[in-house]
Amino acid sequence: MSFRRLVVGAVLAAAALAFWAAGRPTGEPGAELVDWRREPLQEPTDQPAFILATRRGELTVVPRYRYDIAAYVLGAERYRFDDLAFLSPVDLALAWGDLAEPEWRRALDVSQSWRFYFWRTDSADLDAAYVISHSANTHVLPANANVRRALLALGRGDEVRLRGLLVDIRGERFRWTTSTVRTDHGDGGCEVLWVEQVDFDGRTYR
Repeated sequence: MSFRRLVVGAVLAAAALAFWAAGRPTGEPGAELVDWRREPLQEPTDQPAFILATRRGELTVVPRYRYDIAAYVLGAERYRFDDLAFLSPVDLALAWGDLAEPEWRRALDVSQSWRFYFWRTDSADLDAAYVISHSANTHVLPANANVRRALLALGRGDEVRLRGLLVDIRGERFRWTTSTVRTDHGDGGCEVLWVEQVDFDGRTYR
């Protein structure tokens, strides 16, 4: 092999490594174990609305509640081309409480598409009301590029803790409203979560 080919190969390998590294989030070690058995924590917030500059123009982010959820990831659906992808690159189907126990999550058949989360089960012991109140299709909006990389690294089977704000999004021709209860479902029943911190796999990303 010629020296020139060796140099070209080394440059390409370095570029590929740099591209791979740029797509990985930077996290701090020492995050607590994710306790997905607990209920999500939702508290009032006095944080004022703020402006978010996007390629679709300026949007107003209206905080509704501060939110802290620890959950098992039933599914992660990435979006690149739909109308909301510029804000939310991935939806996370999350389960917590008894529903995240292995015997119950294995009884669920889960899918995601078009910003919806669908589930079915053949188990007569799995209560539909409990599934609705202990799982959610969560539209996650990363607060910065590192959080975005962390969210995109999540997949089915991960245990994750997300902290941030439940928000409404307002624009000149744009409205996106969050759910603020865990008992609703269907259109309008998803949480719109502005994510400021992600904990998973023993590391904290913010």
